[in-house]
Amino acid sequence: MAPILELRELSVSYETQGGARAVLSKLSLDVSAGEALGIVGESGSGKTVLVRSILGLLDPPFRTDHGTVVFEGRDLRQLDEQSFRQLRGGSIALTTPEPRKHLNPLISIGRQIVNVLRAHQTLAEQAARTRTIELLRAVGIPDPERRLAAYPHELSGGMCQRVIIAMALAHQTKLLLVDEPTAGLDVTISRQILDLMHELAVSHGTALMLVSRDLGVVAHYCRRVAVMYDGRIVEDAPVEAFFAGPAHPYSRQLLRAAAASRGKRGAEKRVDALAEPARTGCPFRPRCPVAVAACATAVPALQQVAAGRRARCLRAEALLRQELAA
Repeated sequence: MAPILELRELSVSYETQGGARAVLSKLSLDVSAGEALGIVGESGSGKTVLVRSILGLLDPPFRTDHGTVVFEGRDLRQLDEQSFRQLRGGSIALTTPEPRKHLNPLISIGRQIVNVLRAHQTLAEQAARTRTIELLRAVGIPDPERRLAAYPHELSGGMCQRVIIAMALAHQTKLLLVDEPTAGLDVTISRQILDLMHELAVSHGTALMLVSRDLGVVAHYCRRVAVMYDGRIVEDAPVEAFFAGPAHPYSRQLLRAAAASRGKRGAEKRVDALAEPARTGCPFRPRCPVAVAACATAVPALQQVAAGRRARCLRAEALLRQELAA
């Protein structure tokens, strides 16, 4: 299946007193229609910047230096702001830990959904209102007739997430970008929101890019996982293969840290976030337990190491063969 989203050599940086600092470094990634892709990595790895760069939402001092963001054959970096506004909340929807920011605070949620429906379908006002009630009910908002008149500030964070999903359904969104969807929500509400997003992807063929620090969420809801470290994809693999045995030493440390946070017996210490990435050779080298001399000079490419999976590590194939202790 042809990708609906293609990122090629995407590079983002920001200015510091010491010069430009890279946030994304020549990042390339594909997402197909109906695919659920999980993006994982520690804080500061570039996950949120990646999501915002797709939609042209980077604020100064961040800037996109190089690369293409192609959605349905169009390079989004060539769009003007008006075209981008038409795309956001339409063919591409975004939800973040602060969903109210993506809703108009001055317009009721019912009117916002009605406006989306009427902008993209030939519907009379009453028909659009009826459809809005159906959508709110479908995403689990109680008493939807009464909620039509509610404003975003009158709803909880979980309810606002549901409204955004309803708007995605209204527009038949093709790509849903989800940044830390469970942040600030209790376990029950988190599961309900994730179930709704997954249902949207499965039943409507919507591509889902799910950014999360919760590896359990990615394991349950995604088919493929991409691991980010220091602004790069260091591993890209089917979910089942990844959790059965990661190919990159950083991925292995992430899994061990996740196990430790769940209190599993024998789990090893958390990922050491104190060591800065190396600026020559492999960035992960200062934290890598299997680094060799070549890692100090060679910058590994993201290359195929097994069927359907890629890794950015000189020793990835050996790790997969369990020849090294990571």
